[in-house]
Amino acid sequence: MMYTDITEALGNQVDADWRHFGNSLRFDPTLMDQIETDNRKSTDHMLDLVTKWVSRDDKTGDLPRTWETVVKAVKDSGHKQLAEELAREFGVTITW
Repeated sequence: MMYTDITEALGNQVDADWRHFGNSLRFDPTLMDQIETDNRKSTDHMLDLVTKWVSRDDKTGDLPRTWETVVKAVKDSGHKQLAEELAREFGVTITW
């Protein structure tokens, strides 16, 4: 799984809720503060967050880098319909 796969699948639909998405992935809040400081646009926040998560950078949580994890994070960030669409597209079984 590459960051471009995730960002293309999400489009810009979760950009405004990037912190919720990061919380669901178990990012350290100080890392999200740094991402916000380093990037001026919210679209860049999400790109940076996903890039760091896929690369397993420090403070990005220990959840598996799978579509199941992404789908759950999308749902937890308030985008249930998108999560359901992604689950169908990537063969994820939804258990909520």
